[in-house]
Amino acid sequence: MGHVRPVARAHPGTAASFPIRPVLVKPQDTRFAAGFAPSRIGKYCLGVRRVTVAAALVCVAACGFDAALASPIELDSTARRTLLDRLRRAEADADVERVAAVNGLLARDALARIRRILRFQIARRDAATGLLPHSDGPPQWLPNHEGADLLPHLLIGAYDVAPRRRRTVLGILAAERATCGPFPCTVMLDSGTVVDVDLQWGIVCATEYGADGLLPPTERHGPGPWLDRLLEVTDGVLERAANPSPVGPLPGTGAESHGNLLQVLARLGHLAHDERHLAMAERIADAYLLYVAPAHRGLPAHEWDFARGVATDDRFRFRDHGAEILPGLAEAYLLERTLGRPSADRHQAPLRAMLDAALAVEREPDGLWRDEVEVSTGRTNGGAIDTWGYVLSAWAMMDVADGVDRNRATIETIMAGAASRHGYVWENGNPDGPADAIESMLILLPRYPIDGGAVWVDEEIEALFARQGPDGSAGAGYLDGNVIRSALLYADWKRAGVAARPPRRDLSLGASRDGDGRSIVLSLAVDRPWRGRLRFDRPRHATVWGMREDYPRRNSFPEWFPVDGAARYCVRALGSNVERCVAGRVLLKGLPIEMGRGRRRWRITRE
Repeated sequence: MGHVRPVARAHPGTAASFPIRPVLVKPQDTRFAAGFAPSRIGKYCLGVRRVTVAAALVCVAACGFDAALASPIELDSTARRTLLDRLRRAEADADVERVAAVNGLLARDALARIRRILRFQIARRDAATGLLPHSDGPPQWLPNHEGADLLPHLLIGAYDVAPRRRRTVLGILAAERATCGPFPCTVMLDSGTVVDVDLQWGIVCATEYGADGLLPPTERHGPGPWLDRLLEVTDGVLERAANPSPVGPLPGTGAESHGNLLQVLARLGHLAHDERHLAMAERIADAYLLYVAPAHRGLPAHEWDFARGVATDDRFRFRDHGAEILPGLAEAYLLERTLGRPSADRHQAPLRAMLDAALAVEREPDGLWRDEVEVSTGRTNGGAIDTWGYVLSAWAMMDVADGVDRNRATIETIMAGAASRHGYVWENGNPDGPADAIESMLILLPRYPIDGGAVWVDEEIEALFARQGPDGSAGAGYLDGNVIRSALLYADWKRAGVAARPPRRDLSLGASRDGDGRSIVLSLAVDRPWRGRLRFDRPRHATVWGMREDYPRRNSFPEWFPVDGAARYCVRALGSNVERCVAGRVLLKGLPIEMGRGRRRWRITRE
């Protein structure tokens, strides 16, 4: 097989500008061999009879060798601070290659921590039932804890960083379905018996399991047994809609369960346009926007008697387990606008009024909400919420639905307030606090890249990682799953959504966005020879859900550099003048790489 001849590109618009095609030269032709390592390429190319674009890109990978950065795989606080100082200097110098290299070391640390949590939590699995035991009290499986917070991120973590553990973790999901049947349940693990629970509590647990437990793996990996289970659980909730209201029977009575259900119904609505899902989403939105809010000073109530039209719990919680209703209503409205449903017109003004009422509540000086407000008195209680980004996504979704940028200043002001809280102890030191705060920032940053946001995330992640013990646990029990989630979000951000397959512990892959976001620089370093592919993210909002536009939403994974299969991308090996331009669909199959110990760098640019 021949090598790829380095070809200089003319600038677009000049007379010499033309599409580049592979130009082959024989291995013995040294005129164009500078920068290549034929001995490394040859092994990969054995048996290849013709040169494809993919094979040409392997040759590109042979350029730009240098020594790998010496760094421990898992970082202590001192090593992390040293790297962050290096990162800030590289950013100040606009040195995108150095930024990508340091980001790779930070991502590698995050992924290594996920592997250790996986080992710890999987080892706790109950042998008889195949389920995960709750971390406190008698051994039991709780769908709103192990199902909602731990299982989904064990699934995603296994698929992303520990493929050998996929079958084991999928077995937990299968065991839950086999034990509980169509509707989620609580299981006593010592006896294997299913616990009878009150219907309303069962709906709370099922909707939390659906939104927090089954949406994330669907967002991440598309259709699979998690989506099948999500559809089944959602149908079970709708079948149990038995609470009378002026707009028809509703499942449950609380803002938490209705908010979780709305988020599920909205995403399934984009996917399948199932009239049952659409009708229930509109019914819940009618109940809150047309009946609850007008009778409750413009805000939802934590619990509401829909038959009598009165609050049974006057509070509105801005933190989790209550505030889900705000982004749920906004996401349902966005769906209505997308599909051209008549309900969008009747919901627009009351939803906007509800969001205005939420901003009028007394807040922290930096704009963050406190835990809750007693709506009848206006009195607020508690400290700054860690889930501020989940709430704030409602304003972002309203703007996306209406095609405006009306709420940008509000969103960025509150984000800046959160970013000013350096070293703040979220949720009284519970690891779930910084985990939720980090997710809050990262789901918003792609659309609202505020000054200080990136620096704050880099500093805040230490509050999670510093808690991890020698056994792998982050000390959070079932909430170790949320630590995995934050580590994955962080690693994705540092890699611009690009992943190395197969994954390996020593592998350091990082990215830096360049210019207007149409270009990234990738840096890949390994301690020993590696052969695999770099997998690029795709526009999952469209390919998974069929959404027309990506938008900030809870239980999702931001798209940092999604590759459009219909566009063209140019791949340049830095340190050489070798460049190849390919269709996005080729890039989505993975960039094949074979390399020895050391580092490679590429620039990927969308034409």
